[in-house]
Amino acid sequence: MNPIASVYTLEIFFEYRIRWQTRLDQEPASWKNERKECLSMLANGLIEDVFSLSSDDPILFFSLFQLDSHQNLRVHTDCALSSAGRHEWVYHLLTSGRTTESCRILWEAGCFDSLFFQHYDACDVLREEEERSLLLRSAAMTEIPSGRFWMGALERDERALHREGPRHEVEITHSLLCGRYMVNQMFWEDVMGYSLHLFSGRAKPASKVNWFDAILFCNRLSEREGLSVCYHGLPKEFGYQWQRNIQIDLNPKASGYRLPTEAEWEYISKRGNQNLFSGSDVLEEVGWGLQGSKGTLMNIAQKRANPSGIYDMNGLLSEWCNDSWTAKSAKGYFVRDERATDPLVWSSSQRDRVHRGGNFLAEKSGKICRNSARTGAREEKRSLLHGFRMVRTVSS
Repeated sequence: MNPIASVYTLEIFFEYRIRWQTRLDQEPASWKNERKECLSMLANGLIEDVFSLSSDDPILFFSLFQLDSHQNLRVHTDCALSSAGRHEWVYHLLTSGRTTESCRILWEAGCFDSLFFQHYDACDVLREEEERSLLLRSAAMTEIPSGRFWMGALERDERALHREGPRHEVEITHSLLCGRYMVNQMFWEDVMGYSLHLFSGRAKPASKVNWFDAILFCNRLSEREGLSVCYHGLPKEFGYQWQRNIQIDLNPKASGYRLPTEAEWEYISKRGNQNLFSGSDVLEEVGWGLQGSKGTLMNIAQKRANPSGIYDMNGLLSEWCNDSWTAKSAKGYFVRDERATDPLVWSSSQRDRVHRGGNFLAEKSGKICRNSARTGAREEKRSLLHGFRMVRTVSS
């Protein structure tokens, strides 16, 4: 039997490696029964994660994992755990004495000859190959095809404000590459060479970033990758103080990185779902508000992704958009035609910009985190509650 080297990455800052010697020909009946009971309890909402079932006979490793066609270890598709739940359970499985018996049984059965767990966010120093790998994952993007959607508050949304209407149809005529994650601190420091953050941690989103910081990041990354920049008239350096009377122009069709328009942001958040939040009517399932965060900035990608595979569209940090926030914006959308096409409100003289998605200090109901909630802030404002994610226009 040739050993199989397998790597399972749960999310971008946690890694589990298992070197397999062989696989059992038949799963013991006791394991099957235990898994059936566990999945039934999960389906009925009686437990939140598998580790809650630990006892004298803890849930066994093979009951929840399988090798895929590429010989990589994966959580069984019938086990509907959140990424945070899976992380907690696997972490305890590999490190806690309460699960030693499970590992011992598998070890004696010859199922693997080594286990490895790494929490990269907690490492003081990363090896060069680890840093390259994490930066590559941090920059991951997902293609969002062009399409139409209804912008504005859902008709059933009783918390909607006047500024979230009127509800109107919008067409996005181009495909987008959208960052799967908000720009995190490790990614920010790699591109910009300095830190602005109050809550430190590689896996935390870059915070205290104003609108100028965000578009400067986009331009620098575009230049580094040999892409056409989207923002013109932008000084190479801003320093900590913003500068007045800057005439910045936007070319949204350029190949480089940029912020999404307000319409693009809402399209990405709503695509594939008709929920108040991005993929759920409950904020805590897909994002961080005050109830879950307890007032602490959390790591990215700990909640369930939306149907497009994008994380943290609601809560965590409010995301800067390209659009200007004007006095008219605060009164609602100005709809000229039956269907708006690639709408963008852009004014170099207007010093407020839209930000969307709410933040980790949002109240329990998550009112400010809903897909349709919209507000603005001074573009020079560096707030603990502001971050960003990038998009790129896919050329036709």
